[in-house]
Amino acid sequence: MNQVFNPPPNWPKPAPGWSPPPGWQPDPAWGPPPAGWPLWIPAGVRPQTLTVGGPVPGPADPGNVGLGVLVALLPIFTCSLASFAPPLRAAIRRPEPRFRAAMLITAAVLEAVALTGFALIGTAPDGPDGSPEGPASDIAVVLVLVAMVTSVAIGFVYLRDSRARGEHRPRTGVSTAVAVELARRERREEYRRLALEDPGLARGIHVGRPDLPRDYDDGGLLDLNHVDAAQLVSLAGLTAAEAAGVVAVREQLGAFTTAEEVFAYADLGSGAAARLRDLAVVL
Repeated sequence: MNQVFNPPPNWPKPAPGWSPPPGWQPDPAWGPPPAGWPLWIPAGVRPQTLTVGGPVPGPADPGNVGLGVLVALLPIFTCSLASFAPPLRAAIRRPEPRFRAAMLITAAVLEAVALTGFALIGTAPDGPDGSPEGPASDIAVVLVLVAMVTSVAIGFVYLRDSRARGEHRPRTGVSTAVAVELARRERREEYRRLALEDPGLARGIHVGRPDLPRDYDDGGLLDLNHVDAAQLVSLAGLTAAEAAGVVAVREQLGAFTTAEEVFAYADLGSGAAARLRDLAVVL
């Protein structure tokens, strides 16, 4: 699959169609790309769908919001007979076990209250005007109103909370961003296995060497025995001091035999260590 250059938002925007030539390195003054930013993406993928942390949430989807309002009002339209609907919808849309169990129990209780109210209305004696009256009728009205009001309140409270969490926002671009990152992760693991099983071949095709010309994408691996401090800053997001520390440890040891030596001897913050661990290979 053809790959195209995807400069991060904090780097200067290149001319249309420009692609880095072999051996090109970004200006250190630009700063590192955001953690996890893919510098190469499949041709045809829109770069704006690959923002850090996932796509920027769009406005609420009117269709989803409208359906939520309709479900919240169902108990009113049905005189409480559909009191189960709002909590049931909440249980379906938020499948956390405790929340789902609470909403399913609430749906059953509210529906039982509503049906009890209608049963009491059926047993109440008729008044002179033919409508039910007496204590049974009064209790029935209270039960029906309690079920109706509680259910409607649950529907609108859930709708408000779900909008705040972004559940009703369109998810365009999410699957593309996830697919690209998963593909890069798989490539890193594939070339790590190659480095373990056939290190000579891995060296020959320049695995983990973004400074050398290659006609493939290894997912962004960095050979810790060869990358320089500038590459650690620009590609792994390390600070200049952290990158200098990695190079200094390498010079003291002569070469790394495993990536774990880097994390044992170099002074890296937890975030830098996690980013470098995801990209590291030793050849």
